[in-house]
Amino acid sequence: MTPSISRDWLEDAARRHGLDALGVAPADDDPALKARLAEFLAAGHHGDMLWLEGRTEERASPRTLWPDVRSVIMFGMSYAPHLDPCAMPRSRRSASSRSMRRARIITMRSSAA
Repeated sequence: MTPSISRDWLEDAARRHGLDALGVAPADDDPALKARLAEFLAAGHHGDMLWLEGRTEERASPRTLWPDVRSVIMFGMSYAPHLDPCAMPRSRRSASSRSMRRARIITMRSSAA
């Protein structure tokens, strides 16, 4: 017998690990998902993630990879800054953007060397 995990437990675990989003979906086959994946790839929306093009049949259905799966659990983490830059005083915002530009230039120079 497979133990069940409650959504509350998952949400608590996500918070404890600093994750911002949680989604749970049934692992049922969905022909519409397969079609949307094909359209997504054909439109080049996957950018340089070329690994998405390989084994599309497996990527279109979790059950192709794991026949016994019942649910898909997804976690997400925001890349947004913790502070709203628009809420900062203008002088601090400018200093912050100058620092970021400087860091970017230094990174670019060290990469070119």
